[in-house]
Amino acid sequence: MKIALSGLFFGTFLVAGGLFVAYLNADEARIEQFGLIGAFVISLTSSATVVLPAPGILIILGMAEIIDPWRLGVVTGIGTGLGGSTAYLAGVLGRGAMGESSRIRQRMTDLFNSKWGVVILFLGNLIPFAPGDAISAIAGISRFPLIAFLIYVIIASIIKMIALSWVGRIAPDIAGTFLG
Repeated sequence: MKIALSGLFFGTFLVAGGLFVAYLNADEARIEQFGLIGAFVISLTSSATVVLPAPGILIILGMAEIIDPWRLGVVTGIGTGLGGSTAYLAGVLGRGAMGESSRIRQRMTDLFNSKWGVVILFLGNLIPFAPGDAISAIAGISRFPLIAFLIYVIIASIIKMIALSWVGRIAPDIAGTFLG
């Protein structure tokens, strides 16, 4: 019953967030109207599903021309980190499907309990377009502590989103210089 309610909640949340993203659609007047709250919802929604990640980041890059990249990066980094926790939840819920004596599950658990677990989790969420969702799911399967997971993922996501926000801010100027 808990799994069904969780699925219903996340499904409803993702549909509502997807509709909001479609409504915003990188229109400058709407970006100014929704500002950082809109950026948070976009980053949360687009990182909580595999269906919308690219459109979400494109909208965030466009928003960086209007909103301060430092603030935009922090807010969207928090949203991205929290949205990525759905992959962690999928790992926790899918843990039972692997079986208690699964050798693969044991290797994942050993990896995340070693000194490399934190490094893999952090870098997997820091590097743009890295398989952060897969790494987060593995962290869930291995029962990596949720609070530590959120701290590492949110810090990595903030750094990544600040960098991407600055790319979105300066890329049009650089392109204009080269294109005339």
